[in-house]
Amino acid sequence: MNSYFDIIINLSIINYMTKDFDDELIAFVVGNGAGSKYIQSLLDGHPEIYMLPGYPLMYFYPHYKETSKIALDRKDFVSMILDRMPAIYDTTLMPGSETLNKLGKDGIQYLKVEKKVVLKYIMLYLNKKKFNSKNLLLAIHEAHFKFFGTKYYLKKPSKIFYHIHDHFHLKDLKNDFPRLKLISMARRPGLNIARRIRSSILEADSDKLDNLDFTVVKLQSSSKTAYYHYEFVKICSKLKIVPFFIKYDEFIKNESLVINSTLIKIGLLPIIGPLVPTFGGLLHKLRFYEKHRGTSLRKIRLKALQELNRPETNLDKIYNYHILRKKLNNSLIFNALIEILMPTSYEIDLLMNILSPKYILNIFNDLSKIIREKPIIYNMDHGYYIFKWSTPITIIKINTLLKQKQIQHQFSNNYLGDLFFKVLRLLNYFLLILGSYFLYPLHIFMRIILQIKIIYKIKMINRKN
Repeated sequence: MNSYFDIIINLSIINYMTKDFDDELIAFVVGNGAGSKYIQSLLDGHPEIYMLPGYPLMYFYPHYKETSKIALDRKDFVSMILDRMPAIYDTTLMPGSETLNKLGKDGIQYLKVEKKVVLKYIMLYLNKKKFNSKNLLLAIHEAHFKFFGTKYYLKKPSKIFYHIHDHFHLKDLKNDFPRLKLISMARRPGLNIARRIRSSILEADSDKLDNLDFTVVKLQSSSKTAYYHYEFVKICSKLKIVPFFIKYDEFIKNESLVINSTLIKIGLLPIIGPLVPTFGGLLHKLRFYEKHRGTSLRKIRLKALQELNRPETNLDKIYNYHILRKKLNNSLIFNALIEILMPTSYEIDLLMNILSPKYILNIFNDLSKIIREKPIIYNMDHGYYIFKWSTPITIIKINTLLKQKQIQHQFSNNYLGDLFFKVLRLLNYFLLILGSYFLYPLHIFMRIILQIKIIYKIKMINRKN
């Protein structure tokens, strides 16, 4: 006999699932831009699209593949997925750097429902459907809408807006949703590459790694953004996806015009009235800017407007030609190649920093903490430590394993074993950091090679159009 709880859930299915979401999904990736969370928060109020706040589902596909390797029934499978991405049902859990646990005007609101209730709802939705990544992704959105979306939508939206964020998972998404439309950010690399390394890649790294792991990551940063840009262009070309670009420069000048023109391009009506940043229907002031950069969104916007007066670099022009699908002329290509052979200001600043006596003393101080302090253990269910493209995953896994072994010996009062792993960790970090110093010029060289490859790739793509 069905319980009262089962009857209520089944009635909810009837009431809220009579109209399924359209499978012409709208996907959103960062591309070579910035400000993606802010733009998503502005789109959150559109009546015809539904989204999960921030990007709790950023690593959905790699999590799905990893979980598929374990022999689990449907319920346990879905339960593990929810454990790996708990912000789906509770934004106070694993909120990342987007401060989803601080919603509302005063930053004290959040989105939360019991995991077992969401699990029950998802299982009922999947009851007569084939169990695959597509249907599970749809089920998660259906459940999220039921428990959070119905509070602020007059009717169920038609489309899902999925902040996949990372283009490395676009192939899986397109396999599931062949009709998907892709929105991406675009920003002048001359203004953005160094900032992107500092304020996005390294910001996430410093937030989630201890000082020694962060030192290793930082010394590898020169080629990261160039790699990301090249792979984005290559993957979109391979999948035959032409993104709808939101140009950051234009967005800064007129947010409403750019947001609404993008909506019209993807077949939706513009938003009526002022744009308000929200997530899950709650006001979101994007407090992570204050947390990480000690500044406000207003100051960031003012600074960006001032920077628009800087002259374009040749690489800027090539990126813009890519968006406009214009053919590259040989003179522009030659000038851009000369330009990228020169060390960037970021690379020179970083070199001066890592060679300073203060920086080197700080490294030795952090090494001494291995002897004096308990190791920090990472949450290895978090996608950052196992999937993020810019994280040295193998290094993180080895370092985490050594930390875990040390703690095991500490708990068992095996002082000799504890000392052995402390020495092993010291030696490991010393060699890693020393090796990273010696390999720093190689990362600059890799940055140059990747930028040459992206120029060639854009040339080939634009020649076809």
